[in-house]
Amino acid sequence: MQNNYVKIKDIADMAITEEQGFKLRAEINKVIENNNKIVLDFDGITLFTTTFFSASIGYYILKLSPKECRNRFILANLSKAGKHAYHCSFENAEYCFFNSPLTGV
Repeated sequence: MQNNYVKIKDIADMAITEEQGFKLRAEINKVIENNNKIVLDFDGITLFTTTFFSASIGYYILKLSPKECRNRFILANLSKAGKHAYHCSFENAEYCFFNSPLTGV
């Protein structure tokens, strides 16, 4: 199985706004259907917000499932601050996935 690779620095200088998250989502959309793992490389990115992660990966957590996203997305070169923002966003989306009448089981 081959991995798809997305360098965040090629999309945005920071990972803070919803618009930047939408740009990452558009890049993920180009490769998500082939069922390979997706490497998101955050090298050179130092600022993060949950808003960015919610607009990008959070969308897929709700669309696919938290388990599917854990299996598919690999986050490389993510700082401690980035990991914190990502985990907060992931947990929020996971909660919504399991507690929404539209997506929950």
